[in-house]
Amino acid sequence: MKNSLLFSFFKNIDFSFPKMSYIHLAYFATMATGFASLCAQVAWQKYLTILVGSDTRSINLVIAVFLLGLAVGYYVFGKITEKAWSRFILLKIYGWIELITAIYIAVFYIYFNFLKNISFNTPSNLFIDILIALMALFLPTFLMGASIPILTAVLPKSSKEINSCHFKIYGWNIFGAFLGVLFSGFYFLPKFGLALTLVIASAINIIAALIFIGNKLEGGLRRQTEYVLIPSRIPNWFYIFFSFLAGAIIISFEVLFIRVLHLSIGAGVFNFPIILSIFVGGLAWGSLSINSKKVSPSFFIKQTLITAFLLGLLYIFSPYWSIWISHIRVSLFSIPSNYFVFKFLIYLFVSIFLLPAVFFMGRLLPLSYALLKKTKENYGAVCGYLYFFNTLGTVLGTIILAYLAFYIFDLDELFKINILLLISLAFISALYEKRIFSTALACFLAVALLFLPNWNRTGHYLGYFRTINLQDYHFKKIFSIPKKHKEKEKLLFFEDGPNASISLVAFPKDTDSSNNKKLFPSAKHQSVSFIVNGKAIGNSLGDFSTVFLLSSLAYLYAPKRDRLSSAVIGLGMGTSAGILAQLEEMEDTTVLEIAPEVVDNVRRSPEFSFGLLDNPKAKVIAQDGLSGITGCS
Repeated sequence: MKNSLLFSFFKNIDFSFPKMSYIHLAYFATMATGFASLCAQVAWQKYLTILVGSDTRSINLVIAVFLLGLAVGYYVFGKITEKAWSRFILLKIYGWIELITAIYIAVFYIYFNFLKNISFNTPSNLFIDILIALMALFLPTFLMGASIPILTAVLPKSSKEINSCHFKIYGWNIFGAFLGVLFSGFYFLPKFGLALTLVIASAINIIAALIFIGNKLEGGLRRQTEYVLIPSRIPNWFYIFFSFLAGAIIISFEVLFIRVLHLSIGAGVFNFPIILSIFVGGLAWGSLSINSKKVSPSFFIKQTLITAFLLGLLYIFSPYWSIWISHIRVSLFSIPSNYFVFKFLIYLFVSIFLLPAVFFMGRLLPLSYALLKKTKENYGAVCGYLYFFNTLGTVLGTIILAYLAFYIFDLDELFKINILLLISLAFISALYEKRIFSTALACFLAVALLFLPNWNRTGHYLGYFRTINLQDYHFKKIFSIPKKHKEKEKLLFFEDGPNASISLVAFPKDTDSSNNKKLFPSAKHQSVSFIVNGKAIGNSLGDFSTVFLLSSLAYLYAPKRDRLSSAVIGLGMGTSAGILAQLEEMEDTTVLEIAPEVVDNVRRSPEFSFGLLDNPKAKVIAQDGLSGITGCS
């Protein structure tokens, strides 16, 4: 009896909207769900760094789980649209799905305390981190995956509107995500904090859910008229593969440009929302700009080649970002009141370079859907299938192209590899369509890219973003990367790792100075700077007294006992930990270092760490401080 009353209650809930304006209202709600989803993602990302760590591996893990949930949702809900639903019922069901998602977003901060108890009371390892990320994100992201396939199946009034409606659904959803990144990253989180940001996102999602629940759409999903196919020689499997690889390429470029911005402006909390918002905004703009009358295989190939060409231009210009942004910085003379102006100018600067390429990227996935062969019965399922593989590509791209590949390739090499992959897709498409000119153009772009020189990385290891005053190299040659120091420094090593870009810069030995000789007699240079992401984390001469005292004072104030244990958060040059490990009273020394690349850097210059890595009393854990301490406790 109670169940029947409950069913009757939900069945009779009605939120009516004017029939003539409802489709436009549905697009608004679609944008609102995208807004809420990205607000939640940004907040969830910060919540989960407390549990799984803030190193690149952990961040990529959270992103991969988020995308995996979306991918499964796209597939499952796409299959659901194959059933003979009425538009009214299916959209009402989708509204309830969004309402459940909104409730989850609102109460997540309570659920987070449960997850925190699990995380802090279990060993810190990859399996536990994956389990916690799945427990936190899989359900809501799975539900979020209902949006595009269901809306693509429901909103078109006729078969002729399927492609044009899909362009708008994808575009407005991504545009909402663009606004969500901007508001959450630049306003909600700094102003209200994590919990209230989630409440705001939940409230917006509830409004969208009520709009969908209150629909008055008529008719069924299966249109009476047959879907008109766009002639194409390219097989369906290749469009699916194209969407898969394009997803990997796009997510990889997103990570690459975050790295470039880190090296050009310095690591900061606003770098991620800047790049992410520009990417999702450009993708939305590209999709919304498609004219369905122009859709054809040749148009699709042309967009792919234009994207590759623009990315090639970005390859040429990206090394100069560091010096050009330095021009902006010193022009403002680092006045604190100009910080907002500086952030705005940086956003504008990056947008000018990235938006053209990302705009054309945004056309590739919706065009793939438009050109796929589908029927009036399965067009919703085909949409879910395509987005499943596209999102699965972003998962693998996050793991392989945006993380593991850094163990083998440097930043500029990965840049080239991604462009070549995109050119290869255009080349194969042109072969299928027998477009001789496009095939030749793809070959030309590939050869031209291979002949482009590697990047001048001087600006990436000298860190022009640390310069706050005008120098003699400012406002002279725009396309030049000058040396910052007057000394004849020597680059001993430079490498882009998964977590950071690491370098060793040596300064020549001064015969008139012996300050460093007594401390490090085996050193070949007067001093060596250890540099991470363009910022010096230590100098063997200038910073020696500081790093010596950091560990020595702690030792001197320790209780008087024979068997001491020490922990150092952040390896740096290894000097502090090296000194502690040398002490007779010290039984063991544990170092927590977030970037394994820093450990490798210390291994290359063992004299500055007093042989720390070869000391049996020393243990170095490649983990961030918070999760490392939790794991040790």
